[in-house]
Amino acid sequence: MARRVQLFALCGLLTITAYVYFDHRNNLSDILMDRPKSLNEVGAAVEQLIHTVETFNDHAARRLGLHATDIRCLDFLRCMERGVSPKEIVTELGLKPSSGTALLDRLENNGLIRRVGNPDDRRSVLIELVDDHEEYTLSLVRQVSEEFSAMLAPYSKQDLAMIVEFLGKVKALAECGIQALDENQEVPE
Repeated sequence: MARRVQLFALCGLLTITAYVYFDHRNNLSDILMDRPKSLNEVGAAVEQLIHTVETFNDHAARRLGLHATDIRCLDFLRCMERGVSPKEIVTELGLKPSSGTALLDRLENNGLIRRVGNPDDRRSVLIELVDDHEEYTLSLVRQVSEEFSAMLAPYSKQDLAMIVEFLGKVKALAECGIQALDENQEVPE
């Protein structure tokens, strides 16, 4: 229930992001009078995208014999491009320490990560992706990746820059929403 409330809150934030994004380019009255339908469509499209990506990740995880959280962990490690502590992973994924240990054990047993000594603190370990993790996980998404590249081909550099800018603002707003939700642990029913 709490996850659904958070997703609805996030989708609301994303719709607001669309208003904020277009607000700096246009007069607010123009937006409120002429663009609410378009902005609602942007918010709805982002909400549908989030749902579809989550569904894809669930299906990909099942196909690989993993859990959706495993995929989130692998994505986090790939984005970090460095070894991270188990505590960082647990915090990022919102897990309890025991669930984090089970997750890391599962990924290590599947040959996707390794625990290495922390050069800055010999008492702790860092988690790294194994060198061939890409082949394992990308085998499922190669076709989608190729189609994604083809889909972006007709867009100009300026169009792509605008898309990147918009998505960056959506991400920043979502991060603010996550922080607000974390600070206010009480989730409305």
